[in-house]
Amino acid sequence: MGGRLVRLLFVALFLFSFSNAFSEPCRLNLVSPKKSLLQIPVMAGLRVVGNDLIVQFDVHTPTVNAKEELGPNEYPYMFDAVEVFVTASETNFPYYEFELSPYNQQFQVEILDLKKPFKENADLGMKSSVTKTEEGWQGEIHIPLPAGTDITKLRGNLYAILGEKPNRSYWSAFLPPQLKPNFHQPQFFQSFQKCEVQP
Repeated sequence: MGGRLVRLLFVALFLFSFSNAFSEPCRLNLVSPKKSLLQIPVMAGLRVVGNDLIVQFDVHTPTVNAKEELGPNEYPYMFDAVEVFVTASETNFPYYEFELSPYNQQFQVEILDLKKPFKENADLGMKSSVTKTEEGWQGEIHIPLPAGTDITKLRGNLYAILGEKPNRSYWSAFLPPQLKPNFHQPQFFQSFQKCEVQP
């Protein structure tokens, strides 16, 4: 009972902190596998300040699967990471991927076409910060938007990858459940204005 009360207070505080947000904060839902040991591990919220889209993640996990230094050919998504995919195009292309690890490691990708190689390690101007908490970590991603961007047309998805095998789990704001997780499915992108807290 005490844990549930703390969780409700956390959600209330998170909602309050985003009272002036571009969209309401949302929880990420389990995509794969069918069950996870984690319960509502990630909340996310978005807002626009000046020409920056700011995405904040609050991650609650008992352990963190991450490396302070990534080795050659290692990327944040191989360990615990949060991600945002974003586009302002009605066709969903191009879209952009921004990843963040618990150690503030970044990975940026430009996707012009799913049938062509992705432009990895692109410099898309991402800035980020990470804060450790008693229950996990919080990450903030700043994404510069082109001047004149209509923020009501911003679309995309929010994701998290958490844990080690065999308890690795995949989370998303808008993806349906999957047998094999695949975040690169722009057909499921939605307006970030639809990112609401779910019951």
